[in-house]
Amino acid sequence: MFEKFPIMFFAVIMGLCGFILATLELGVVVESNVAFMVSEALRWVCLGLFVVFVLCYGLKILSAIESVRAELHHPIKINFFATFSISLLLLAKLFERYALAYDVLFFSGLVLQTFLTFYVVAFWIRNNMEIKHSNPAWFIPIVGNIIVVAAGKSEFGFLWYYFDIAMFFYLVLFIIIFYRILFHDQLAQKFIPTLFIMLAPPSMGFSTYIKLEGYDFFAQFLFSVMLFFVFLFFFLYKSFLKLKFFLSWWAFTFPSAAVVMAVFKMYELMPQSSSWLYLGVFLYVCLCVIMCIVSFFTLRGIMDRSVFED
Repeated sequence: MFEKFPIMFFAVIMGLCGFILATLELGVVVESNVAFMVSEALRWVCLGLFVVFVLCYGLKILSAIESVRAELHHPIKINFFATFSISLLLLAKLFERYALAYDVLFFSGLVLQTFLTFYVVAFWIRNNMEIKHSNPAWFIPIVGNIIVVAAGKSEFGFLWYYFDIAMFFYLVLFIIIFYRILFHDQLAQKFIPTLFIMLAPPSMGFSTYIKLEGYDFFAQFLFSVMLFFVFLFFFLYKSFLKLKFFLSWWAFTFPSAAVVMAVFKMYELMPQSSSWLYLGVFLYVCLCVIMCIVSFFTLRGIMDRSVFED
């Protein structure tokens, strides 16, 4: 049974971690102890799920190594291996109060994310990639480099390297993927939710740039790009209705959480402008609705085993 366990399951951990971090940010801006209590409970649930997923995929490696190799050589599935390294980094952020746990999770995620970035880019170069294979999931290995900055401590001298690499490839991949969306066949229904991944680089880029450099023109540029896509996806809401459930629905979650965190961060920078607080709370409520819907369909998919189908 484990040969059917997809690497994409680690996107669940990304989504849950993003939701917890957004809840923590909500607790900061509205000074809510309830938000901190909910986050405290959920992070242990998230860690438990991560351990279960690692065990399941570990058994897949032991019992169906050829299936793992097939994922590593698939032009689309290969990008989802970065969800594992990103999960490690996000968990490190959630458990940063525990020095040993933080060091193990962060540096394991750092090494794996660095390797996967080179591995995936080398895969793109060595293989004859077709434009039909391009989709927003290609951003995942790139977003992982921004998560290094988000999870890393400010005194780490290598954070600028990961930020710069992420921003460079964000520009390159955005041009390719936007060209594919405009001038080639529409994305398959399974990959329509991955459009939300386009929110992650500018939103996480904004938050991490604030951490590294502070607020300036470039930070505002990233925030404005993020807002454009937020409003665009609200405008395109009909494209996301009545979609058949796939694990790719989890692509709705982490990018949405990243947007919520960015908006709350903007409110912290400009507390005199309460509109950012209202927008952040509204988007947080939307995030809660998304999390409930996606979690429900995921549990139902696990029960009827549909999530284990390609």
